[in-house]
Amino acid sequence: MRSGDRLKGEAEKLCRDQPKRYRPPFSRHPCKERHPGPAPRQAAKHGAVRDLPSGVSAVQHVDPLYMHPRDPMNRLQLICGGIAQNSVDELTPDVLGWAGLVYEHTLGEEKYTFVDEVKDPKSVTLLIKGPNAHTTQQIQDALRDGLRAVKNAFEDAALVPGAGAFEVACAAHLVERTKKTAKGRAKMGVQAFADALLVIPKVLAANGGFDVQDTLVALQDEHAEGNVVGLDLQSGEPFDPTVEGVWDNYRVKRQMLHSGCVRLILFLFSICSS
Repeated sequence: MRSGDRLKGEAEKLCRDQPKRYRPPFSRHPCKERHPGPAPRQAAKHGAVRDLPSGVSAVQHVDPLYMHPRDPMNRLQLICGGIAQNSVDELTPDVLGWAGLVYEHTLGEEKYTFVDEVKDPKSVTLLIKGPNAHTTQQIQDALRDGLRAVKNAFEDAALVPGAGAFEVACAAHLVERTKKTAKGRAKMGVQAFADALLVIPKVLAANGGFDVQDTLVALQDEHAEGNVVGLDLQSGEPFDPTVEGVWDNYRVKRQMLHSGCVRLILFLFSICSS
């Protein structure tokens, strides 16, 4: 048996045999200087609450909270700033967290414990409500995509103009510069790749209900004048996405170019093999 498990077992045995005489160490310290507030406390427990005798909890005014699985327990440390302990003997003022309000609320048929008014949270929970499961799933997907986009922007430390601006500029670069330096049949491949990139602004124009050819020509003419240009889906006119704050993740465009080249190579290899 490990030393931590042995100490935990001895502490639980002491709580069970002498519930009124035993006091957890932190109960002898009001901690008013570190955590000013009312007397009641909450102690989160991973596993069955019966492992922490209810008699000790009642005597010391500590309300046990059942946490299952372990992930909420780990997140609770990030929220309140406390440190999880293996035994009540290890509970000292230094490992305590802080929450101004802890309450239980019923949503539908489930009961949830809310931890509010924390000082320096490193984790949060977003509550999603909707009339049906489909709506809540759609909201969840939108939130996940948005948060992941923000995370990618911080990790890449770079952004790319959106609204089809990157595809228009990249296609123009391929046609005006790369195609001129290529020789033989490689020119056809460069032109095909440039045409494939223009599918993005074409789809944006079609989804917005605008004429695809007129919109694409207007974008290319505006880019030829040396401007950063994207498609405004409200008016159908070219606009500067950097001014309006329309951006794309750098890694998304990088993966698009990489996967496009790999698929093209695999396609040509399959043709040559057959």
